[in-house]
Amino acid sequence: MSKEFKTADAAFTYYLKDMMDNGEVFRDTKTLFNQCFTICEPLDNKITCPARQWSQKYADREWQWYLSGDRNAKSIAKHAPIWHNMMDKDGDVWSNYGWWWVYGKQYDIMIDKLMKDTATRQAIVIHFHPGFYSMMANDVPCNLVLNFYIVEGFLHLTIFARSIDLWFGFCNDQYQFSKLMEKVGDDISKPVGTMTYMITNFHLYNKQVDYVRNYVKTGH
Repeated sequence: MSKEFKTADAAFTYYLKDMMDNGEVFRDTKTLFNQCFTICEPLDNKITCPARQWSQKYADREWQWYLSGDRNAKSIAKHAPIWHNMMDKDGDVWSNYGWWWVYGKQYDIMIDKLMKDTATRQAIVIHFHPGFYSMMANDVPCNLVLNFYIVEGFLHLTIFARSIDLWFGFCNDQYQFSKLMEKVGDDISKPVGTMTYMITNFHLYNKQVDYVRNYVKTGH
């Protein structure tokens, strides 16, 4: 059953508790499978939960990196060392989503679809290519498909994800995709509507579990 939240921050706070209460032990995580939820106001994209200590400065830096379309992650890894885990020997990653937006002119094609037909069901961007799969040993993009669509004059987005880490991935990804919605909306002159996630594996890593358990219990 799909859930609805006003903001990404509200979704984050809800899922912290839900994962602690109902998450399954799966590898090195607590996991909720096949989660679907909608964020009604995606442009209200700040994560204010004090436990997370989310950085808008970093998120904006990541957004600019995506816009560059540069797969090399050495510069962004200076600010978020987790990127080192995803690099190949040259420092490149596959999760610079902006690279995929340019690849095959996907962004331009998606915009053209929306401009020519406001009822299109084909305005998609894909962050994957089977021809590259054998080279993705360290990094397979988590958010695989972005599906934009217009209903009653508003631009909406559905994100299909194979796997998302609540603590790091969701907080920064929702910000990037809200910025992308804003950009697409500006390009097609449509106001931003809702953002919906469909996630196969939504999880919290064990290394965050004790900290989150204490936060859920005490509120700090």
